[in-house]
Amino acid sequence: DVKLINYLFDYYLQNKTVFVMIGRPPRSTQFLLDENNSLCLPGELFFPSSYKEQNALAENVKLLHNGIYNGISSNKQLVDWLSKLGIAYLSDLTFIENEICKSGYVTKENALEVGKFIYRVSLKEDLFGTISQFELSYIPFLTTKGNVKPVRELFLCSIYKPELNIEPFFDEDIFVSEKYCEDASSAE
Repeated sequence: DVKLINYLFDYYLQNKTVFVMIGRPPRSTQFLLDENNSLCLPGELFFPSSYKEQNALAENVKLLHNGIYNGISSNKQLVDWLSKLGIAYLSDLTFIENEICKSGYVTKENALEVGKFIYRVSLKEDLFGTISQFELSYIPFLTTKGNVKPVRELFLCSIYKPELNIEPFFDEDIFVSEKYCEDASSAE
């Protein structure tokens, strides 16, 4: 509800230290409605945009209720405060950081599509300059044996022509699947 958000924001402006002292700032309280009228934490939400319709991978992201956004969008200070609490504007980079990097987002069924999406984004955006390598290293990728494992635990298989090709010497499930490449020439 817009009135509650305005009340919390006004209270925050007047009592910034109280939020720190009580140990439960609005960041960790479900007080915002998503587009389905479900209560959410600020960090679970994105500001409304058409991005969700443009990216099939983003079909399950939660958007701040449109009516609430329309009621607060003219107050830049309030929108900035909500951003500091964790609501982000939906883009390729914020989608990767706030959704794909979350544990459980990548599955065997969507790993190829997600990996290819991340690759395409890395070609046009400063992926590694925006999102920490630590966060990115936990994104699961499909292995040559058909499982998903965090990329930090994997090596490139032979098709990618790594400088040091160790695949012929190991039979373990530690290599990125060749399925990310459509043909051998795209591995280069």
